[in-house]
Amino acid sequence: MKTSENTEGLLRLARQADERANELKRQARSYVLEAHACGASWSDIGAAFGITRQAAHERFHGVNRRTRRVVRHSAQTLRLGKETPIDDSQR
Repeated sequence: MKTSENTEGLLRLARQADERANELKRQARSYVLEAHACGASWSDIGAAFGITRQAAHERFHGVNRRTRRVVRHSAQTLRLGKETPIDDSQR
């Protein structure tokens, strides 16, 4: 049954492509939040994506606390030029 094998292969490829797309979205969100933590405004971010500042905020701002803490820590490290531990007690 060649058709069944083709279908299974296509669905496997589709799933893999979807997983890669989701990972790229997570990376983009991380970069955006780091840029915002370093001073980029939502207007700046929106302009980079060709969307309004409101749309950028809605698209990228909805993340969990752990992600925000890690991004703030990264931004602080970039600004200070030194490594500092993440304080997990700030929840």
